[in-house]
Amino acid sequence: MQKYIIARVGQGVFTLWALSVLVFLSVHLTGDPALFLMPIDASSKEDYEAIKKQLGLDKPLYEQYGLFLGNALQGDFGKSIIDHRPAKDILAS
Repeated sequence: MQKYIIARVGQGVFTLWALSVLVFLSVHLTGDPALFLMPIDASSKEDYEAIKKQLGLDKPLYEQYGLFLGNALQGDFGKSIIDHRPAKDILAS
């Protein structure tokens, strides 16, 4: 019985990890997140670079994933694009 529980917990951890990789990569495969999040009135290269730096998109992909995973494990899911509120508050309501 104990082996079964350990195996199921291991499968659950692997599934959550695989899901996190899929979510992270889907954001990058759909296009440049910095371009998507740029305000309409921001059109300069400096604005684009500032948004990339603010979001950590100027770092290598493996560092971005590490930050993404670390934040998610701490319950920090970022801010809502529409409401500009923490996403965990929106999920809680």
